[in-house]
Parts: sequence; structure tokens; C-alpha cells
Amino acid sequence: MRALTAGNKKRFAIFALIIITIIILLIFGLRLALNHEVEEYKIESNVTLYDSEYEPFESEETGIITKKWDGNYYLTLDNSKETYKLNSKVVSFNETNSKITLYGDVFKVLLDGQVEKYSKDTEIKSSTDDAFYKIADRQYLIISNSIRNETGSISTSKYLYIILDKSGNTLLLNNQIYAKTINPIVLSTNSYKFDIANEKLIVGNDEIDLKKIIGSSNEYIEKDDNDEEKQQDTQEQIQSNKDNSEDTVADSSNSNPNIGGSVTNNQGGSTGTSSGTSVGDINGDGTVVGSGSTNKTPLSKSVSLRGAIATSSYIDIEYAVSDPENKYQTVYAFVEGSNYENMIALDKNSTTYRVTDLEPNTEYKITLGYKEITEENEIVDNIEDVLSVRTTKINATLDITKVATGSKKIYFNLKLDQNYSFDYAKVALYVDGVKENEIEVDIQEAVKTAGWSSLLKYETYGHEIALKVEGSLHDGSTISTNIQAKYRNY
Repeated sequence: MRALTAGNKKRFAIFALIIITIIILLIFGLRLALNHEVEEYKIESNVTLYDSEYEPFESEETGIITKKWDGNYYLTLDNSKETYKLNSKVVSFNETNSKITLYGDVFKVLLDGQVEKYSKDTEIKSSTDDAFYKIADRQYLIISNSIRNETGSISTSKYLYIILDKSGNTLLLNNQIYAKTINPIVLSTNSYKFDIANEKLIVGNDEIDLKKIIGSSNEYIEKDDNDEEKQQDTQEQIQSNKDNSEDTVADSSNSNPNIGGSVTNNQGGSTGTSSGTSVGDINGDGTVVGSGSTNKTPLSKSVSLRGAIATSSYIDIEYAVSDPENKYQTVYAFVEGSNYENMIALDKNSTTYRVTDLEPNTEYKITLGYKEITEENEIVDNIEDVLSVRTTKINATLDITKVATGSKKIYFNLKLDQNYSFDYAKVALYVDGVKENEIEVDIQEAVKTAGWSSLLKYETYGHEIALKVEGSLHDGSTISTNIQAKYRNY
């Protein structure tokens, strides 16, 4: 046998090392697979969930939620076998029994500052008692019977799923609203306040720093109040001087290079020249008021889109306009969606505009802009902000409250969306797929908090009894809804 050369020995050793490494990895992977506990959870139909892009959707049938190797949960529907990719943490809401279920590792923040960790599936059976959870980095969940912001433009109940981006902008989600806010907001319940952008839970006079729980990638930095006050004081002084004199030159404490001459004291005269010619006095606060200068300091102006709050039929656009010299000819919002366009002239003195008669579960793009006249007498169109927001699905529930087999009566309760204007609807009764009866809905009662309760009689005893809302009209047009309830005889 021929002896191996030194080079061949080296190559053989490397090859053997690679084979051993592969075997070790295979053994490790096999052991990991054997020890891995499969996470599978059954869910009922008509449960609100959020996909991988945090778009809300409702499961139209029963299904199974499974956690896969990539760390994300997936929903597979039982009948259609459709699969939806969710996220590594999942929030679900069952409208029928108001049960909230969380999937994955989450942290409940108690109001005394203590933190409890929950894993796998966590059921929250009561949505009336105040509670607070950190779901993930920059993700939170408020549980309360009353959730609102300081202005009252956001008002909801039961739960609110909150997602921040790194700049402190916020996405607010539940089965009632879909809202995006650009400026920092504070939400309140009966027990606490949540400063979202700063990630602080405020209980009475105490603050809980939520960033300390699993950390935070939030890069939002709160503006210094002193800087804002100084800016506001300077702006007010400029405005005051503008109102009381013909011309204004800005704060001399900033060593304005346009001002020459000497100042003997704060009350004395100052002889100097600006870009024109003027002799002026210095006020005690250091501002120079000229009597003949042609060099005016323009007042600051701004247009900003603060957020948008959507329900099933309308979107509230929140905006702010500062135009002290009336430079903006027009401030407008352009709203566009599928087969929809609407150009709206906004009131510069207002802060909210409601866009109505929108389609449910539809995405709309909001463009905020303004037109101004230049010194050359030209009209210039400027786009300031663009925001996309989706209207929610119609928030309605139909529950079978009692089945009287002896008298063959089905008792039910129907709650319709208070934000969506139904003109007409009826509830139909099916037994084993065959329609047996129907009744017109009392719309005025159905939109109330307690809903509308009634009954239907049936003749044939079958295995499955189903109630369905049919023939729904909105603004004179037929609309498609998936509002139903089922009862099975065993």
C-alpha cells in the first residue's frame, strides 16, 4: 500500500472533520425536533385576528393556530384549508363572548409596577377590568371598558392593540377602530394613563418605564419644553411687535448682523442701520423696533397631518395649520380609494375633518397639502404628508340565545354597527340549509348597546339551525355581510 503524502493526510483530516460536524448537527437537530412541543390551538369562527402586516381580518370558520419553525404563528381554516401567516405574538378577540386570547410570551404589567410573564396561550376572559400587557418590543395591549385620548377623538372599549414605529408614531387596532397617529398621544382608562411615544405607564403620580421590560428599539426623543417655550415667546413677541408697529426686526439678543452702532443701555437710544435706513429703540426685552425698515421677519407657518381614525364608514382626519399671515391660499385633503376620490378644502382654524360614506374594510390614502401664492404671483401646490388607513369591517354580532325544541322557537339577539348606517335588513332562519322563516330587523333597536332581541319559529326538526342577516341595504344599495349564527342538534 502506498503511503499517504502530507498533503493528502491534511485533506483527509479536513474531510473527516466535516463529516463529523455534519453528524453532530444532524443528531442535535433530531434531538431538538423530538424535544420540541408542537403548539396547536383551536379557534372558533368569527374571531378577529391580525395578519403579518397587522391588517385585521375575521376568521369565517373554525381553524387551528400553529407555531412553526420560523417562530411565527399560522392560522389554517378547517374547511377551506386557507392559511394565514400571523406574527411571533398574536392577539385575537372573540366578539361573541368578549374573550381575548394572546399567543406567545407576553408580559402583564401590574399597576404596582410588578411584571408577570405568560407563555403559549393566555386567555383574558374579562374585558371590563382594567389591565395592561406588553406584547413585544413596541407593542402593547390595553384592556378596559373605557379607552380614550385627551381630546376624545379616540374612544373605544374592551381592548386596544397598540403598535409603535421607531419614531413614536402609532397604529391603534381593534374590532371597532383602525387609527394611525403621527404626533405623540396619551391614552387613558379609569385606572391609568399610557404615554405611548415615551412608553410610560402612569398610575396616579407614579410612572412605570415600560422600556425596561425586554428593552425597546424606540428612537423617539421628546422635545424640550424650555425650547418650545422660548420659541413660542419669541414668536409671540414678533407677532406683538408686528401688530403695534409698521416693521419688526428680530431679537437683538442673537447679535443680529444687520444692526450696527452702539447700545449704551437697554432703555436708551440705539443709532444704527439695517438693510434699509432706520433709527430705532431697543425694548427692555432686547427686541429692536424700527420705524422705517423694509426688512420684515416672516412669521412661521406650518401644515401637518396628525393622524387618522377609521371606523367602518368614516375616517376622522386630524391635522394642524399655523398660518398667522394668511399665506396659504388653500389647505386641502385628497382622499382616494378603490373607485373613490374626494378633494376636501379644510378649515385652517379647525383640527378635525370627518370623511363619511366610505366602504368598510377598504384602504384609503390621505394626502394633506396646501396651495400658496408666491411673490411672483404664482400658485404653488405643495404636498405635506401622506397617510394610508383602512376602514374596519362592519362590527355586528348575531347570537342564538335560546332554542325551544318543544315549541320550535329560536330566540336571538342582533347587534349592528353604530357607525354604519343600515337602511334595511332581515334575519332568515335555515334548517339543514333550507330556508323556513324570516323577520325584518328593527334597525333602531339593533344599533343600541343592548341590541335587538326577537324570535323565529321553525317547522322541520333538523341537525343544523342557522340564522343569517340577509337583504341588507345601505344608502339604497345592497351590501354583502357575513353575519350569522348556528346551532347544532346532537
